Amino acid sequence: MRRHAWLTVPLALLLFAIPTRGAPLRLHVSPNGNDAWPGTRADRPFRTLERARDEIRKLKKEAGLP
Repeated sequence: MRRHAWLTVPLALLLFAIPTRGAPLRLHVSPNGNDAWPGTRADRPFRTLERARDEIRKLKKEAGLP
């Protein structure tokens, strides 16, 4: 047991360093929606696909994604 104890800390650090994915983002769009709403809930959808597109572009820019 003692001979493997020196592996504990590096292994724990490695596990915490592995990137994880967040929950998937779902945007809702409906003709009855409103582009001022957040679009992230089914009961508060965006009205237009253009607004959903703009939100995706904004989120990608904030996260530094291509």
